Amino acid sequence: MELTTFERERLETLRKYRIFDADPDHGLDVVTRLARYTFGVPLAMISFADLSGTWVKSWAGCDPQKGLGALPVCEQVLLQREPLVIEDVVKELRSEEVPLTIDGAPAGFYAGVPLTSRDGIDLGVLSILDVRPRAFSDEQIMMLADLARLAVRD
Repeated sequence: MELTTFERERLETLRKYRIFDADPDHGLDVVTRLARYTFGVPLAMISFADLSGTWVKSWAGCDPQKGLGALPVCEQVLLQREPLVIEDVVKELRSEEVPLTIDGAPAGFYAGVPLTSRDGIDLGVLSILDVRPRAFSDEQIMMLADLARLAVRD
């Protein structure tokens, strides 16, 4: 698989920060708790992706390891390098795509923003999920992006 220059830089930055080798980061836990509380959702999480897959490093709410199908959507946020909002998952995702789930139940809403380093490298994704569809304003996207900036410390 041929990697783009951006993807090579992103993976090198992940290695530099030792994202996958590091002990749990309680600063990330603060951000996910704030996101969950701010938006009143059952799950907020921070995930990172490398060539071997996507890894959840922090979450608040239900355990994302129990039936969470959101990780391919998190990878999409990294690929498009901008926020992704799916206000009604059932209507907007095609049936052949991996369904978003929360504790095994279908998700109704997803929003994710990139975690971008100071040098412009998208390292991971801050995501929030809800069991019901919901509207999400431009101001709320900005608030989620503000929380994502809190998670990235150079």
